[in-house]
Amino acid sequence: MPGAYARINQLWRERPQELIQLLRERRIKWRREPAVVRVEKPLRLDRARQIGYRDKQGFRRLPREGQEGRVRQAEARLRKETEGARSR
Repeated sequence: MPGAYARINQLWRERPQELIQLLRERRIKWRREPAVVRVEKPLRLDRARQIGYRDKQGFRRLPREGQEGRVRQAEARLRKETEGARSR
């Protein structure tokens, strides 16, 4: 009996009719959205986990651009946010 992620992967390979219909509806919806959209969760959890995705509370990625002082401020903000998530 395969595990949960193996079963998800198997469904993606088999492409049942329900999945094809769901993807068709999503594509129609995505065409109406802007080109770049932030998603809360990955669409293919099995593939995301294979390449290192972990669902972490309070984690944000901040761009490291600009002056050196801004980078230090961004790192300090990131530390504060993740420490707050741990204490909950």
